[in-house]
Amino acid sequence: MKFQKRAYAYIRVSTEEQVQNYSLDTQERAIRDFCDRLGIELVQMFREEGESAKTANRTALRALREKCRFAQRDGINHVVIFKMDRLARSIQDFLTISEEFASNGVTLLSPYEAFDLSAAGKLNTNMLAVIAQYDNDMRSERTVAGMKEALSRGRWVWQPVLGYRKGENPEDASLIKDEAIAPLILQGFKKVAQGESKDTVLKVLNSLGLRTRAGKEVSKQTFNSILKNPLYVGRVVSEKFDIDCVGDFEPIVTQGIFNAVQDRRKKPLSKLGRTFDNPDFPFRRWLQCGTCMNPLTGSYSKGNGGEYGYYHCWNKTCKAVNVRKEVVETLFIEFLQRETVSPEILTLFEAVVRDIWAERGRENVAHIASIDKKIQNLESNLEKLLDLYVGDKGISEKAYRSRSSKMNNEIEALRDLRSRSVSLDIEIEPIINFAKSMLQDLTGCWNRTEAHARPRFLRAMLPNGATFKDGSLRTTQSSWFITSFSSSTTSGDALAVPAGFEPA
Repeated sequence: MKFQKRAYAYIRVSTEEQVQNYSLDTQERAIRDFCDRLGIELVQMFREEGESAKTANRTALRALREKCRFAQRDGINHVVIFKMDRLARSIQDFLTISEEFASNGVTLLSPYEAFDLSAAGKLNTNMLAVIAQYDNDMRSERTVAGMKEALSRGRWVWQPVLGYRKGENPEDASLIKDEAIAPLILQGFKKVAQGESKDTVLKVLNSLGLRTRAGKEVSKQTFNSILKNPLYVGRVVSEKFDIDCVGDFEPIVTQGIFNAVQDRRKKPLSKLGRTFDNPDFPFRRWLQCGTCMNPLTGSYSKGNGGEYGYYHCWNKTCKAVNVRKEVVETLFIEFLQRETVSPEILTLFEAVVRDIWAERGRENVAHIASIDKKIQNLESNLEKLLDLYVGDKGISEKAYRSRSSKMNNEIEALRDLRSRSVSLDIEIEPIINFAKSMLQDLTGCWNRTEAHARPRFLRAMLPNGATFKDGSLRTTQSSWFITSFSSSTTSGDALAVPAGFEPA
């Protein structure tokens, strides 16, 4: 057959349209039959699979438009499409693309829709484009409405995050824990909450088999996204749709662990310590001005032939406190001397320590077992690789050496990780007895605590700190192990300045 005209063809299908008689094969067959009837030579078929017409930035469409730039040189007269909505669902996109084709001497053809350059033809074409965009807008509205309704009921409508897989049935939970990955996600949250470096935790998790859905190791950026995602505590949150509700799926981490991780992400302890902590002034920032309630700062002043330490209020509009550091220290020691830890609290303390120790032990055993299993699998694969090489079953010497070297390196790294795993083969009894003896002698404990660790001692006793006003230390909250606060007759426990010490 002698062809008078030459054409390119463009076909497209989104995933959901495969079942609506819009398959690529259906479109291609219709276009080929159409070209045969009109005697048009079909030069090339541009296939777009799984792409939406909401945007003109599509792989095959970009390639077609680039080809059409040289249409006159290549003798191309037409672009054949199945229907207008295969090319674009937006009026603006359709007009832009069709005008671009026309400027290169290319006209649009379709087996089912007529396009011509007359006034009536342009009107018909524009009407078809309007209908295509209307249909697209209606689909978008229905899709968005359905998504918002599902989200408000706690159903996750997007791809599952790492640690979950999609629910199998519509009546089931929208997300189901991934039995292999979820425990690793939980372990990562726990370790970060306990103060371990995120980089160190991520390295351990990757060594235990944490992988993305593409099979790659989890990156730092992805791990940071995991640590701040409320989905892991069972909450569905969408800022775009203003939705924050309880999900219909089981959380991987508790709210307490999640909150602890957020605190550490926002306020790294290393930065706080480097900027503010001074071992000479352990009460700085813990002790507050009783007048303006701003934290006190500490510094040395020179006078009378020496240097003297002072705690003082830095608020320029207040400056109500300027007290010698020895005064504050003496008041606090007298406070400790009056306090006792009850036998009930000591018993509770021991029980809590034993529970935590047992949990750490279980985690450590599971951690080591996971490493051992991974080593065992690698060693087994190494033996299989050797059998293939020795048996001359398609493995070259170069490939064998490369793959075996990589496996041996992984095994060595895992063994090193195992050797550095925390050992809990330590007698717990001497540790508990030592801790109880310290709690029964708080003053001695304070005196024996090294200067750099004293701020932690203070916050362990009274997390909200204390205030200084009119020569007295005052506290308004109870420490977890101090009993006298609960038996005090006043809301604030005041400590008078001892004889011989007066605020400067």
